[in-house]
Amino acid sequence: MSTATRLGLEAQRDRALDDLIALRAQEAAGEIDPDTAAELRARYEADAAAALRHLEELPETAFAGRSPRRIVLALGAFVVAAVAVVVALVNAVEPRGADGFVTGGPDTPTTLDLATVSTEEMEAVVAANPDIIPMRLALARRYVEAGDFSAALPHYFEVLERDARNPEALMYMGWMTY
Repeated sequence: MSTATRLGLEAQRDRALDDLIALRAQEAAGEIDPDTAAELRARYEADAAAALRHLEELPETAFAGRSPRRIVLALGAFVVAAVAVVVALVNAVEPRGADGFVTGGPDTPTTLDLATVSTEEMEAVVAANPDIIPMRLALARRYVEAGDFSAALPHYFEVLERDARNPEALMYMGWMTY
């Protein structure tokens, strides 16, 4: 039997049961005389019983409407996808040292206290490495803090040429030119 047959029988059963409920309400309200109500009740009960009988005769299927071949293919695809995910994860994860970071960052973070670096040294580093934006921003910030806006402005222009949406450079440029 098809799924459509099962659904049709279930709809017939539900309709007959709904009709019985409505009939009881109509009879209680006095809208239907007792003889007509008895006749309708017998018809609705027969319809519900027939639908239930046919439903009981249908074979039980765990996956109504799905062929066994389709189920096997879906399960196979799921297994293949799961294996692919596991393989990808195994290949993506790298071992780390005993004191290493979980994120894969450097084993020993290094920071430099820029207060110990002179402005001339910073200028030399920026001149030798024009793509190091954080150092250029630090130098420009140092000039701003010293009130030397004319020295800071070219550095902010340079940062914006390399990163037109850099928020710090945009903020200071706007602040200095306002």
